[in-house]
Amino acid sequence: MKTMWSTAGTLPLLAGMILVVPAGGVAEDDVTDEGGTAVEVVRRAPRLDEDLFELWVFGGNANRFRQAIVEQLETAVETLDWKYGLSTAEREKLALAGRADIRRFFEQVEVLRREYRETRGDHRQLLVVHRKSVALRLDAADRLFDARSFFAKVASATLKNAASNRASARRQRQLRSAAERAIVPLESIASLRPEQSEALVELLLAEEPPINVGGDDDVLMKYRLTEFSEEQMRPLFDEAQWPRVQAVLNVFHNYRAGLEARGLIDGRTGRLRTD
Repeated sequence: MKTMWSTAGTLPLLAGMILVVPAGGVAEDDVTDEGGTAVEVVRRAPRLDEDLFELWVFGGNANRFRQAIVEQLETAVETLDWKYGLSTAEREKLALAGRADIRRFFEQVEVLRREYRETRGDHRQLLVVHRKSVALRLDAADRLFDARSFFAKVASATLKNAASNRASARRQRQLRSAAERAIVPLESIASLRPEQSEALVELLLAEEPPINVGGDDDVLMKYRLTEFSEEQMRPLFDEAQWPRVQAVLNVFHNYRAGLEARGLIDGRTGRLRTD
């Protein structure tokens, strides 16, 4: 199927650009008429049609073409946002990178436009420019934001950060859930009030997270309660509650031997290893 970019369709367009006029031009040839009389033929340098260049690169409408690639960028950002839940700052960073790619494309167009003008209508040179124009337009349609683009490079770094942030947020949720479960025996035995439970959870989460070994967060959080000093813990409880709290903490302390055997206790500090 012939397309608007086929070479076959190019030659009539190029031929239509050549304007042959009477004497006064820049090049002369001697030919003879039917009677054998010498006739001077003068060929002017052809007038280049800027609309033809716009047709090659933009399909005839630069503004519409620009709007199309801006919409292409917006779609690319929206797709990544839908997949990965980007922040406003991350979306803006991607849009900025994409605009840099668009600006680079139009800079390449202007370089090619100058090359087009410098052909001075030479058919062979025009054909070269035409082929470059087609390639540039196809790049804009299919490859403007590919792996070589600013957009792709920024997207790669942004998605790594987003994945890291999501993993960190997920880990924080896991630790909070483990802390809430770890204090359940204290809530039951010492009859803790809601504000006391919340204070204990926040105390646990204020420390550097224990090493993530998968599935043992509850045990690690229970043992961590035994690592706090009396000065840190006792003010959180009433006098009647404190003996019961101590009894529970003594039970939690029995986890130490198993944690040491698994290498989860730092030999230098005697405390839980951290991430």
